[in-house]
Amino acid sequence: QAADLHSLNVFLRMVDRVRVTLNPGLRLLGILITFYDQRLRHHRDILETIVASNVPVFNTKIGRSIRVAEAVAAEESVVSYSEANPQAEAYRQLAKELMPWISGG
Repeated sequence: QAADLHSLNVFLRMVDRVRVTLNPGLRLLGILITFYDQRLRHHRDILETIVASNVPVFNTKIGRSIRVAEAVAAEESVVSYSEANPQAEAYRQLAKELMPWISGG
């Protein structure tokens, strides 16, 4: 939605402001797309707009799932709450995507 893109722009401006005023070494690893449904044209269009703006976006996309909401209510991660859930696998993929950064490589 337009509100989502507006919020992203506000966030990116804040990151730039912090970089300039407080932390010149601050860098954005990527934007994690959540509640994504690739079947919806609107979602694909927003993703395309974000990617076209040269903002780094993680390859992993987290979709909608009732199990994710249930895990939050149970105060667990979806990985431990519903290990076989596709969104649990998406979070495992995100962890793999982050490993080079975490390990310093």
